[in-house]
Amino acid sequence: MNYVSKVPDGRVHREVAASVGPWGSYRLGAGIGGPLAGPALAYRVDVSSNTTDGYQDRNHQDYFGASAALRWKASERLTVTWFSTWLSDSVESYYGSPVINDSVINTTLVNAQPEVRTFNAATDRMVNARIDPAARRTNYNILDNYADTENSFQRLRAELRLSPSLDLRSEAYVTTQLLKWRNLETNTWNPVTRLVARSSFLHIYRDDVLAGNRTDLAWRGTIAGKPTRWIAGFSVERNDQIRGGTPGGVPTTLSSVSLLNPEVGVGPAARFQKTARIRLETGAAFVENTLDLAPKLRLVTGLRTDAIHVQRDTLANPTVTPATTFSTFHKRYRPWTGRAGVVYEVSSALNAYAAYRTAAEPVTQLVSFGAAQANFSLQRGRQWEAGLKGSLLRGRADFTLALFDIEKTDLLSSTLDAASGQRISQQIGAQTSQGVEAAVALTPSDGWRIEANAAFTDAAFVDFNEALGSGVISRSGKQPPNVPEWVANLFVSRRFPGGLVISGGPRYVGDRFGNNLNSVVAEGYTTLDLSVSQTWGRWHVTLRGRNLLDEEYEPVAGTTMRRLADPRSVELSTRVEF
Repeated sequence: MNYVSKVPDGRVHREVAASVGPWGSYRLGAGIGGPLAGPALAYRVDVSSNTTDGYQDRNHQDYFGASAALRWKASERLTVTWFSTWLSDSVESYYGSPVINDSVINTTLVNAQPEVRTFNAATDRMVNARIDPAARRTNYNILDNYADTENSFQRLRAELRLSPSLDLRSEAYVTTQLLKWRNLETNTWNPVTRLVARSSFLHIYRDDVLAGNRTDLAWRGTIAGKPTRWIAGFSVERNDQIRGGTPGGVPTTLSSVSLLNPEVGVGPAARFQKTARIRLETGAAFVENTLDLAPKLRLVTGLRTDAIHVQRDTLANPTVTPATTFSTFHKRYRPWTGRAGVVYEVSSALNAYAAYRTAAEPVTQLVSFGAAQANFSLQRGRQWEAGLKGSLLRGRADFTLALFDIEKTDLLSSTLDAASGQRISQQIGAQTSQGVEAAVALTPSDGWRIEANAAFTDAAFVDFNEALGSGVISRSGKQPPNVPEWVANLFVSRRFPGGLVISGGPRYVGDRFGNNLNSVVAEGYTTLDLSVSQTWGRWHVTLRGRNLLDEEYEPVAGTTMRRLADPRSVELSTRVEF
């Protein structure tokens, strides 16, 4: 998540915003800012609160946020800004509606016949998969579920103009997170018992502190008479994390319930158990350059190196003070990554560009890293991109056309050892994506704005195998989950005299697969959003309609569950500045 804070600018700002929507949804926000004790000191304070009961049963959500910023212009050359943000949320969770099916077919067997049994995502295809409309709002989570989080962000930024061509910027930050989580997260339809089997009871505890600094130096000048701009810097960061899980002996599978009138009950009695302490230390150095090779040709390059150290202490007995450890795991990485690109000015209204960049990441999240991943290197990625950006019709039309080719290699893939016949993991898998993106924005006449974009992506696994019991199964050529081939958007805005604006348009997302086998399909969908807003002086009133076609769709494809989006809804909001 990238939180963008409002920066104090020394001007007086006062604004209040409120909205009301369906299912008991309310939102209220207020902000104030201006000079403080003279023009050299400025402040900004914002608070917001959002609550909703949610469309699903027992899906109440409360969110609260507060932020403050103070900017001190110490001199014409030095500016110091402090940012502070505090966020909290409390959520009753809904994880999805179980997918009903009449039977399943094992796709790995020739001429396989339908079987009435529980679905296996690695091998099966469902027959007549569907969501029962009567269970559309049913929540199968336990009664005492919750997910409570508190986050804080503190930043101190200093910007110093050393000379007309040299700028120094440094930002120190501290971030904290405290999360407590108690949920039952999996609902699977059992066609034999005609009941919903419930599993994956999770008790999660997280207590994280992240501290770091990023400093860079920017210089503008010439090299051999050619304009250039350099940015060089470093960053250091330390992330201390306490992780907790479900205590041993606590059942993670609960009783099955009926589809339409489930007696979900409460979860098992369990206290938070701290299971691991993770320390992640990262140091990085980077340099970027922009060089005008010719009046119409620009070269952009960048290089970065990271030194990453992960230490994971598994806690043996968290009830003992101080807690002891029975295993400690260390891992170090030193990846190099970079990028290079060129921009060519074909004409005053048309630019062409091409770029190449590389990336690296571990085979699993660093917070989950353990001895099982010790012998694996980083996964590598690279991306090519080329395109055009320009304007037509004397600036009334802007367009972008881009081609891309992405490859991620060294993915963990299962293979069978030729000597022992045992299943082993090797970094031989890959995933590729090639495609094209196009966007156009038109201003056909005063008051009108039309924006359209579309993207086609051809993604596939390459040399990738997946575990199947004691054996493996190839996924080569299969499409990765949740990657649609086509997405498209259309947005039309009409501004009328007197402050009236009508805007909106459709959004299309194509079919996606919910599993690596590509046997579970989340059908494509088209949604329509519209808004009408009116401005009277400093008052702004907006009426928004979302999913006006009342489409029933999955924003993210599931397998045995579908987490459906909200149906048609309308929200009224207002904002005033004074």
